Amino acid sequence: MARHQTYGEPGRVIPRALILVATAAGVLTASGCGAFSADAKRSDSREFAYTAAKLVIEARGTPVRLEPGVAGKIRVERRLTGKAAEQGNAPLTLEGQKLHVGVVCSGIVINCGAEHTIQVPPGVTIEVDGDDKVNAVRLAQPVKITARDDNVHTDGMTGPLEIVTGGDIVARRTGSPQVTARSTDGHVSLAFSAAPTKVEAVSRDGAVDLTVPRTAGAYRVTTASDDGRATSEIPNDRKATRTLNARSGTGEVRVRWAGGAAGKE
Repeated sequence: MARHQTYGEPGRVIPRALILVATAAGVLTASGCGAFSADAKRSDSREFAYTAAKLVIEARGTPVRLEPGVAGKIRVERRLTGKAAEQGNAPLTLEGQKLHVGVVCSGIVINCGAEHTIQVPPGVTIEVDGDDKVNAVRLAQPVKITARDDNVHTDGMTGPLEIVTGGDIVARRTGSPQVTARSTDGHVSLAFSAAPTKVEAVSRDGAVDLTVPRTAGAYRVTTASDDGRATSEIPNDRKATRTLNARSGTGEVRVRWAGGAAGKE
């Protein structure tokens, strides 16, 4: 059988395997896999008129930050990097009461990053369905956040708040009257700047830490942990209308006064 050889410079044999590798690299480049820069960056913003009573935000592949906006308008600011900066790879649409944000990168992906900041109109009930980090600040309306397996951080929230995730939940300077925070695998830390009326803080496999300010009224306190220590320095008044419920499957549970340990029984 004849052997196939390819000659470059006179008298120099180029191995067939090297030709195949070079050809394959050319095919990849021609197919578009090498047509974008991993260092590419793009920032832009869009505004949508909005007057409905409820807004559902569906976020895929991107962290989301929620901030107070102005009446009658949604504003989305985003920063895209790598392949996400290419046209068509970062969908942003409003369909009825559902806002879609995120990134969709296929093929060989070295970098496909995004960050979205969404300013929401006051008085509109907000629901977030995300698969990345969610951060919400200073919102006064009802907010429900589902973040699957990532972390949720809030700061300065004053409206009713519900958070469900598999990651950590950290809520600082919370003035919300009702808060429900549930995590499957993360810790739950809730710190209140105003006395709440009803709190439920639950983690299956993480610690639960609940801090509340003193109030003229008392609290009805429930703490429990299947495999950890559960303590409360706040007296439990079974007749109180304000309720604090903190539970964990395997982690430590603590319910404390804001500002220190004074007030222990």
